[in-house]
Amino acid sequence: MAHRADLVLQPEYRGLLVVGDIHGHVDLMQRMMAHAARERLFFVSCGDLVDRGPSSAHCLLRMRDSVAAGAGAWIRGNHEDKLFRALKGRAVTISGALAATLAELDADTAGAEARTWFLATFESLPFSIRLGSLLVVHGGFGVRMLDLDPLPAPLRARALYGQPSRTPRSDGKPVRLYRWVNEIPSGMTVVIGHDPCCDTCLLERPGQQGGRALHIDSAAGKGGPLSAVETDRDGTILRAIRMNRESAETVEIPIRPFSPELVRVTTGDAAGTDAPDDASGRD
Repeated sequence: MAHRADLVLQPEYRGLLVVGDIHGHVDLMQRMMAHAARERLFFVSCGDLVDRGPSSAHCLLRMRDSVAAGAGAWIRGNHEDKLFRALKGRAVTISGALAATLAELDADTAGAEARTWFLATFESLPFSIRLGSLLVVHGGFGVRMLDLDPLPAPLRARALYGQPSRTPRSDGKPVRLYRWVNEIPSGMTVVIGHDPCCDTCLLERPGQQGGRALHIDSAAGKGGPLSAVETDRDGTILRAIRMNRESAETVEIPIRPFSPELVRVTTGDAAGTDAPDDASGRD
């Protein structure tokens, strides 16, 4: 079981389409997959396919079909991790979103197919995917992710949950820390989901070593658009796009330096509040 994956693209692909948190919205997912096929881009999900939207089971089935066709890959998100623990009968808090997903997986033949495939494949999913100068991880990065496999528990938690502070906000939700950005090597871009930041552009954070982190979650799970980046075969980002709910057309969007004034969606959501005991982000 490899905790990290290095992609080798087949000749027919011009690069990657790295897609943000989908959260059960199969309509947006299918339109992004169609765009990837038209543009000859390999589809990569940054995790959190499930929960919140109406079609978690069908998102899993579309991902299954993409993987089987050699057209896509995905990594673990914290929502998949929690779903897996729930399906295995482990102690988790069953929120409204998770309860709806569990009910969906028990509702019909499609749900049963998705459940069977998910249980059979989840533990083989990597925590990160790398192509050249690009690394995709759901929640956060640590430099030892580049050479350790398997990852120790603190780095697994970092990959899923990012780096929450020890002291939560007054509403009990986690405060996201981004000190880990300074661990990103020069020339590397780390693409993350997990923490929705902006639905009109993508926000990047420069690190002290010369690398950068790029936020790709535009809150599709909360009514926002679905965002993605296109790369070349070396992992260099060529452009950022979004898919709006009301149109099948993609819209090119800018990448801008992170600033609190640019945050347009609710951040610090409940995604990190059910972290297991090793999810502190310490390494």
